[in-house]
Amino acid sequence: MNSVILKICSLFKPFYTVLLALLHISFSNCIISRSHAGTSNQASDSEITSQIPGFSTIAGNRTDSSNGSNVVLVCFDVDGTIVHEHAHNLLSKQFSIPVSSDNGLWVIFKNKIQLTNNRQYCKQDIKDIIQKTTNLFNNRQLTLRDPERLKHIIDRLLAQKHKIAITTFSGYPDSIKVLLEKLGFNKDQIKNIPIIGGFPQGGVYDPNCKMEHIKKAMELTGIAHHFNVVLVDDNEDNIGVAKQNCVIGVHVDHNFSWLKVEKEVDHYVNSFDWSSNVLGV
Repeated sequence: MNSVILKICSLFKPFYTVLLALLHISFSNCIISRSHAGTSNQASDSEITSQIPGFSTIAGNRTDSSNGSNVVLVCFDVDGTIVHEHAHNLLSKQFSIPVSSDNGLWVIFKNKIQLTNNRQYCKQDIKDIIQKTTNLFNNRQLTLRDPERLKHIIDRLLAQKHKIAITTFSGYPDSIKVLLEKLGFNKDQIKNIPIIGGFPQGGVYDPNCKMEHIKKAMELTGIAHHFNVVLVDDNEDNIGVAKQNCVIGVHVDHNFSWLKVEKEVDHYVNSFDWSSNVLGV
């Protein structure tokens, strides 16, 4: 009986060998092509940031490079995603936008703010934004989407050494700090979360959508490749463009649950670990 089984196995051995070789080649090509995409996009990121005065000063505060292939950067949108409503529009009805959001991005990271092509963002602006945003939350004009679950997931991601960033089109920088405080983060935690806002250089209809925000978040967190990034956003155009650039997209729709984000990250990490162990890449 054993000899029969061995004979059958020997007959199928060439088939298995060829199949595993094909799988290895296919997977390797995918990784290589994605790596090339990541490299070329990093180059374009340098071109973008070189055109934005002062960004290099913030880049000096970036965290150590995350070369681990299973480290994921999760970029969270704000309006319609973390909050149900549109915070930017609600704030713009109460006072003018203190940041010109059609000439490039603004960034808050490590307690520093970088603005591009803007008038001075004064202390009174900051005070007004914080007060108005706090009032919107207190009056329940702004409401968080399942905040306990979101806080739990972000805490878990950070504990697993993944990266978090906020990517928004908002023109009110310090409103995002209020939002993060409402989620239960302290000031030390908030200062280590890159907050990237404003419209991209091409304006509100820029076909790159959130990619400039994502590239800046990658730079600040040391993530090298787009396929290590997850974008969580309610805008289908933003998700579509992100996916075209090898970014994992999680669309926030009416049936959305934060568990989708957790599952996407777990699926990515587990699948990469499996491919590395089985295929040796």
